[in-house]
Amino acid sequence: MKAGKPVTEHPSIAGHPCVDQWIELTTEGRIIVHTGKVDIGQRLSTALAIIVSEELDVEFERIDVKPAQTGTAPDEGYTAGSMSMQQSGTAVRLACATARRHLRTLAGRFLDVDPAQLQVEDGVVYHPGGGNRVTYGSLLADGPFGIPVDVSAPVKDPATHVRIGRPVTAKGMVDIISGRTVFVHDIELPEMIHARVVRPPNPNAKLQDLDRTTLQRLSEKGVSVIRDGSFVAVASTDEFAAVKAAESVAASARWTTETRLPASDIYSALVSNARLSLPVTTTGVPVEQPVPPLEEPPEQAAHTLKWRFEKPYLMHGAIGPSAACALYDVGQLTVYTHSQGIYPLRVALAEALQISQDSVCVVHMPGAGCYGHNGA
Repeated sequence: MKAGKPVTEHPSIAGHPCVDQWIELTTEGRIIVHTGKVDIGQRLSTALAIIVSEELDVEFERIDVKPAQTGTAPDEGYTAGSMSMQQSGTAVRLACATARRHLRTLAGRFLDVDPAQLQVEDGVVYHPGGGNRVTYGSLLADGPFGIPVDVSAPVKDPATHVRIGRPVTAKGMVDIISGRTVFVHDIELPEMIHARVVRPPNPNAKLQDLDRTTLQRLSEKGVSVIRDGSFVAVASTDEFAAVKAAESVAASARWTTETRLPASDIYSALVSNARLSLPVTTTGVPVEQPVPPLEEPPEQAAHTLKWRFEKPYLMHGAIGPSAACALYDVGQLTVYTHSQGIYPLRVALAEALQISQDSVCVVHMPGAGCYGHNGA
């Protein structure tokens, strides 16, 4: 995006048009950044903090990126398709550009000088020829910005950047290296129940029956077995007991299989099996409509090529176990997860549990097995 170039449409800002929905100043002089995209190892939080640092002339160390949570974070759909910077990064940059212009105007009035003559150093606004200074926080008097994002607000010219490109320590990296990071797997709540899903031998398997002796033995140990059609899970107040129970149920369950996935020539199976193809919008989300046909080649085309390319089957295999934690209390369901789409997940949970979306809060936490939507 070129400096000063107006932006006519932005999906993230259209749904969240206020500066306060993207950035806020704290009484301690820190800046909190809100985003609907989640950090799943691509260090998005670091990139957003660098953008804010540059646009607002505030040191990187004083910027915090708040973990995504429904109700407080902007709804930006899924974190997918390498579009986090295009969507959230641009929205945050425009919010900061709007905020910087607003703060300079307030500072000009406070210092009784032309805002164009003011400079900023780590959130402190001053006039080079005078001794008076004022902080960002003082200008807002600990209140909100209260202004909309101006999509035509001029962002900084890349030639003037002094912070973008400067080495920084990635947000949260020190805690990851030192082992202090709390993953969703680490959550411990009072009277927590641990569950494990009993996986079928293959995707097309159907559960025929469970071994009664195994079920009785597990019941005597306080382990619950849940069955809904071919879905089977176990639950226990002891995590290790749940793990062993899942293994016991899986070993004694009887399954029937009508068809199996082929072990060879997977490509032929992938193109011949029944499948659903949906077009993907600019936001990276599939939409329920037919895939538009390919356009005809342009009239000036000298040659038209038609070819088919094949590659081996690639599995989105998680390097660690997926996990989530749910707490239901006084009509409110709070779910901690490493999902790539907290708002779409809230919709799905409310529909599955037949409760209102307002009763569901989804909080993103770091975890394994999220990339590619394969587990989270």
